[in-house]
Amino acid sequence: MLVYGKFKELLADDQRDIIAYERKNEDRSIITVINNSFNDYKDIEFLTDYPGERFLDLISEKNL
Repeated sequence: MLVYGKFKELLADDQRDIIAYERKNEDRSIITVINNSFNDYKDIEFLTDYPGERFLDLISEKNL
């Protein structure tokens, strides 16, 4: 899934070394956020096409 489908950049923050992007095909979508810094940022914000949706952190399994 992460190599197939349309790619859409959601965030590119060079100062904090964070990138967020979406991969979408006909019926599925996944948003990936990569924090390449050594900081634990809690305030990463970006716009999506899914207002009001709930998101799941696939590593911690916590709702965001």
